[in-house]
Amino acid sequence: MNPVYIVGSLQSYHAVQRSLWGKENRFIPGTVIHHLIPFKECFLYWLPEKESIKDLKKAIGAKNMLKYRLRFYTNIEKLIEESSAALSEEQLSTFTGL
Repeated sequence: MNPVYIVGSLQSYHAVQRSLWGKENRFIPGTVIHHLIPFKECFLYWLPEKESIKDLKKAIGAKNMLKYRLRFYTNIEKLIEESSAALSEEQLSTFTGL
């Protein structure tokens, strides 16, 4: 099983759950990580060895991916690195008023 971390705007978890409901249960939901990125939801899905991220994206659908601005990560370190960089930029713009 391969982990895939999905980050999206608020309410994206429920939309992904609805779109994957009844898809032969190929994708196993994991935990939801709260407060990793402000105003975003981060959740985990487990993919079987024979499935790829492309298969998961097809099952979720382009409409949901665009509507909730979903981003996919296979590495938690990369996710944390990008989230801390985004948080730093957000804090900087808040303090400087840009």
